[in-house]
Amino acid sequence: MRPEVMLASLTTRPEVLGRPEDMTIDSIVAQYRENTSLARLIWERNYDRSLQRWLCRITMPTLLLWGSQDQIIPVQQARAWESGMPNARTVIVEDGGHLLFNETERAAELVADFLREG
Repeated sequence: MRPEVMLASLTTRPEVLGRPEDMTIDSIVAQYRENTSLARLIWERNYDRSLQRWLCRITMPTLLLWGSQDQIIPVQQARAWESGMPNARTVIVEDGGHLLFNETERAAELVADFLREG
């Protein structure tokens, strides 16, 4: 995915990415860290091919929170991971993209509800 396409694919609300003129030193450093982490994760391949067989070891209650419009990791992947974890459930946030916590307060509310249940 080309960089210019990647940014447009991250969110359904481009305004959450901010404007270049609004960037501070802290936000530039944070973006650099995120980009560096992303590069480490996807440089050779964007997933661990053996992950599916290890998911069954995650036995604690697990919430998979996903945006219905995620163009980076499709929502079908959440269902695949959920099927491998005995105590997982997936919650799909309608009209959300890959950056759920930036796009909607609903994401944090869902996590708080999940933690209260436990």
